[in-house]
Amino acid sequence: MSIAISTLRLGTMSNFVHFVTDKATQATFLVDPSWDAQAIIAHIESNQLIPKGILLTHSHGDHISALLAMLKKYCLPTYITRPEFRLGRARIKKPHYIEDGDCLTLGESSIRVIETPGHTVGGASFLADNALICGDTLFIDGCGRCDFYESDVEQMWNSLQRLKTLPDDTIIYCGHDYGQRATDTLGHQKQTNPYLLIDDPDFFADFRLHLQSEYRSIPFAPSSREEMQAIRQRHQKT
Repeated sequence: MSIAISTLRLGTMSNFVHFVTDKATQATFLVDPSWDAQAIIAHIESNQLIPKGILLTHSHGDHISALLAMLKKYCLPTYITRPEFRLGRARIKKPHYIEDGDCLTLGESSIRVIETPGHTVGGASFLADNALICGDTLFIDGCGRCDFYESDVEQMWNSLQRLKTLPDDTIIYCGHDYGQRATDTLGHQKQTNPYLLIDDPDFFADFRLHLQSEYRSIPFAPSSREEMQAIRQRHQKT
């Protein structure tokens, strides 16, 4: 693998700030810098990383609260989808717009952009080798909220169905430490994550918008196909 991923867990919402590094050159993308700019800078300096840009999976405040401090320190390009920038939260002067299928060069490596709307209208994930940095689209044994004004549960369903087609050995790096482990393979998550187990978009929407609080709490525990089928049957009868 030509890419290394390092991570800080920061803030009261257990955010993950990821650093995507090309091993050959130490060139690094920062993903969703938030909460503690000094901790992020210390990580960069102590590991001799060379910042080359900032990737935003989305623009909720808990994911961009250290963005301006990073830009002041390093003067980096910030990559964001056009629909996400239009929400007006990432107040940067010259965004570098990305869209689905783009490949971003990082040293001797390449990062693929996968648009994953749902949690927000302009959500994005980033595939680096077999590492998927997916923000709040997919959690370990969970997925992001879909009840914000800029959310769309149907888009979330479509985004997750798309991510499910990636190789099973893809390693998930999500935006929050909400599971019982920090990372997992996509193949294992397809066996334990309720939102990857559900095979009906209508039940997916009902569970995500109405039923999750009855059955799920942080830290999310692994589920099973049998559990999700039983929940569906229970609520079909009522």
